Amino acid sequence: MNYGQLTFPFKRYQIQPVWRADRPQKGRYREFYQCDADIVGSYSLFNEVELANIYATVFEKLGMEVEDKNQ
Repeated sequence: MNYGQLTFPFKRYQIQPVWRADRPQKGRYREFYQCDADIVGSYSLFNEVELANIYATVFEKLGMEVEDKNQ
């Protein structure tokens, strides 16, 4: 809708409540908060690094440890 007014790469983040349309399974909630971060308009791998840094910072500030299950 605002394509002609955006500068690229366009970066956005969003935190909002969302709802499941189906019946949640045991241990899952119908309403929960979802956090999104997106970068569009560039093929640079630096954008991927920036997003990974965002995720790492969020987990650090929340005091959550992250481990690689593939190792």
